[in-house]
Amino acid sequence: MYDLIRSVGKSERDLDREIRDAFDALSRSSNLVDDLGVVLREREQKLLILRKEYERISELSKMTQAQADAVSKSLELALGRSARRERLIAFGINIITGLIIFVVGVYASDWIKGLVGA
Repeated sequence: MYDLIRSVGKSERDLDREIRDAFDALSRSSNLVDDLGVVLREREQKLLILRKEYERISELSKMTQAQADAVSKSLELALGRSARRERLIAFGINIITGLIIFVVGVYASDWIKGLVGA
């Protein structure tokens, strides 16, 4: 009889332990589901941002070929005019600088000959 009572008490403790283990497992599962919900909401927000960015870029890419050619030609003309003007300015600066060096060389040549000869 004593063994029977002891085995019933042991089975109750075993049952209590299994219930606690099951409760702990359910609590951990619940926490995991909550964490996954937070991650999913964050990813949903990022996806919405990406979708808006995609729509914006899609609208920009709808530029027709004629519009693209017009933009290309206007940029080409603007850059071409600018390059020609810069080349002319650089040419003028180089000519003036060369003339100045030439004139200084002509006037300073006698002075330099005197220094070297002395």
